[in-house]
Amino acid sequence: MKKRNIIKSAGFALAAMVMGFAVSAQAGGLNIVYDGFCDGVSVTYTANGVAFGTETGCIGGPVVGTKGFVTTQGQAVTLAENHIPNGVFLIRTDHTWSIYLSDGSELQSGTWSIAHAGVTGGGLRATGQ
Repeated sequence: MKKRNIIKSAGFALAAMVMGFAVSAQAGGLNIVYDGFCDGVSVTYTANGVAFGTETGCIGGPVVGTKGFVTTQGQAVTLAENHIPNGVFLIRTDHTWSIYLSDGSELQSGTWSIAHAGVTGGGLRATGQ
């Protein structure tokens, strides 16, 4: 885990928060797997919208971000994941996700499911790969 990647990811997530979030006032959590991929996230979010956790499945590392309302996307969690230091994951409540790069382009998208104990996604690649 490179210190500058964590700092870069945290800074990118904070910038995403400033650019269009009205934070929801509910704490909670999210434990998901990206369908068709070997990775996912386990995230806790606080009442003030701060999200933090870890990457799960075939990769590991810190995850930071925010939960709130994204103007054109609806209610969502926006996360900077350690394995893609120049991107941000937008995880929507309709069970879809996208990875956006720092230039605003979409790198990848798909659907997600609730993660169950023991799911490892054997033989699949990680998101963004």
